[in-house]
Amino acid sequence: MMMNTIATPRRPVRPKAARGSLGGYNLTERQAQVLDLVVQGLSNRQIAERLGLRFYTVTTHVKNIYGKLGVNRRTNAVAKILRAADEPRAMAITGFSPVTSADRD
Repeated sequence: MMMNTIATPRRPVRPKAARGSLGGYNLTERQAQVLDLVVQGLSNRQIAERLGLRFYTVTTHVKNIYGKLGVNRRTNAVAKILRAADEPRAMAITGFSPVTSADRD
């Protein structure tokens, strides 16, 4: 005898994001990747292309990063991270280092 069952759609299971300490901001691994590219000067569209994400996904990551850093502008986020990178302990944790004009050439 066959039972009548209705298949319910299931959301894909995603692995729990690795949490980075980044000065206690608790960024996910993906947020740290996006922030690193923001610090390098890439636009949201360029970040999306680089990481294989949709533009709106990157925009959401950036907004969430702003919230965790307590800023509301891209330049403030970059400045905050670069200040944190000047501290040896933060640099060892995050891998971020200040970007100089020589690095961009």
